[in-house]
Amino acid sequence: ELEETSQMPWTTAPPGTVIAQNPQKGAEGVARPSISLLVSTAPPAAGSAFVMPQFVGMPYSTAAALIAQAGFKLGPMVDDDSAPEDTVHPDQPAPPPGIIMTQTPAAGHRVDGSTYIALTISQ
Repeated sequence: ELEETSQMPWTTAPPGTVIAQNPQKGAEGVARPSISLLVSTAPPAAGSAFVMPQFVGMPYSTAAALIAQAGFKLGPMVDDDSAPEDTVHPDQPAPPPGIIMTQTPAAGHRVDGSTYIALTISQ
């Protein structure tokens, strides 16, 4: 089931190309996934803005590469070791290390090339 489609400027793929998906192809332990896609668009003109895609749930390495390829600035990576124990749900497995837990700006916000994108990852 397609949950969400976001777009991101991309210089090495024609517009409309899927450049990332979550969960990734071949993911294990996903009973009936909702799939989120990140689709390429033409690079923006100087000074233009785009809508921030959803990176939460992606591996850090994938998101960092996508952000760099699109020409945006990646802020410092933060390890998510501050989650209180009562936020852990016993029926949901903990994500493996290196998965994006939060992002700033959040998905859906308008950003431009001067925006720093901060990612918090699981440990």
